[in-house]
Amino acid sequence: MPEWLTLALVGQVLTHLANIAAILTAVFAGWIWLLVVWKSTQRRREVEAYLKLERDFGAIGTKGSRTIHHLVANLAMSEEQITSAAFESKVIRVWSVVDDKKRTTDLLYQYEPDAVNIRAKERSQKQAWVDRERASNSTT
Repeated sequence: MPEWLTLALVGQVLTHLANIAAILTAVFAGWIWLLVVWKSTQRRREVEAYLKLERDFGAIGTKGSRTIHHLVANLAMSEEQITSAAFESKVIRVWSVVDDKKRTTDLLYQYEPDAVNIRAKERSQKQAWVDRERASNSTT
């Protein structure tokens, strides 16, 4: 067999192997992405379910509000995982606990089915306040 023919066959084999490797890389990346999204969704659902149970059956007067430390201890998740799940959720509300100097000392997490509507209302109230402040500053 001539040498040029052998080189051509090797080149074709390498081309096919490179194409297969590219396809397998894309499939593997897609699979990993699906696993990450699934795990994130599972964590969010777990935090939502726990906070809903705490709201419905927890201590009277707390409305199901729990600190990050309480959730870490009871859900066996890291602070970052719980916070990420809470911010991805449409039904978990995050509250700031402030001290006398108006510094945030802790965060409270609470299940609230209409949290999206409340967040939108708060945003519009903040925007109205900013608009009023700008108007008063521009007139003075």
